[in-house]
Amino acid sequence: MWRFAAAHLIEEPLPSHSISTMYSLGLHYMGSFQAVSPQDGKSDGGSSAQIALIPEEHLSFGLFPFKASSLTVAKIRRAYNKVDARTIARQLGLSSHESATPVTFLHNAVGHLAGPARTIGAALIGNLGVRCWVGRAVASSLQCVGGPAVLLGLVAAARDVESLYAAFKALACTVRGSPLARSEMERVSGYRVSKLALFSIVLLVN
Repeated sequence: MWRFAAAHLIEEPLPSHSISTMYSLGLHYMGSFQAVSPQDGKSDGGSSAQIALIPEEHLSFGLFPFKASSLTVAKIRRAYNKVDARTIARQLGLSSHESATPVTFLHNAVGHLAGPARTIGAALIGNLGVRCWVGRAVASSLQCVGGPAVLLGLVAAARDVESLYAAFKALACTVRGSPLARSEMERVSGYRVSKLALFSIVLLVN
């Protein structure tokens, strides 16, 4: 069993405050550091603008376990280019036209950012017959699909006591367990939204 966390290749050394901010984001952070809170993910009770922690052109490489695809050498050849497909095939000991053997491919998550040309990603070597599984906390997983806004939508959509209780329970657990969720709730005025949602369905909780 092996583990793989997020990995980035940055062209220049980082100052201490940037490293502290990256550490506070935690192991489950999935992003390219282009919209980071200056408060290191901690809310001070007010709204704060999000800034780019690292300039786009200084990010050369970014790999995330969840950003993986099961491709073949032939698909890589069609989707990207012949040179990369030939290089990957040579490393795996396959033909450059192989279309049956699955290849676990980790996409370069910063390939779309501004700056010079970047590599397409990385192929996992020696993975045949191995299952890939990515385990993450629920509170951290929600940050990838909208954050607390998703749970606020569930609160607003509740039409009975049971669904309202379940939605608020999930929201409370997420906010209590994730500093990023608390910061996001402050930024989008989530507490005010939940209060208005309660007022609109007050008859259900009486």
